Amino acid sequence: MDVGALLSDVGARLGMGPVDLDPDGGTQLVIDDKYVIDIEPAEGTGLELLAAVGPAPAAGRETAFAELLAAN
Repeated sequence: MDVGALLSDVGARLGMGPVDLDPDGGTQLVIDDKYVIDIEPAEGTGLELLAAVGPAPAAGRETAFAELLAAN
């Protein structure tokens, strides 16, 4: 299944209708008018999904970012 067909299937299953790809082969899904998921082609046959997971902490930012980088 190609990326366009896969995303069209996802859009249909979520009741979002057709999902169109931009000229670079990516798209953006917005769920409940607040959750944004960017989908971009990755090298080979993969996809990259990008989404905000929450705000950065006001205190201890450096430690939090170091832990996130280490876990990646």
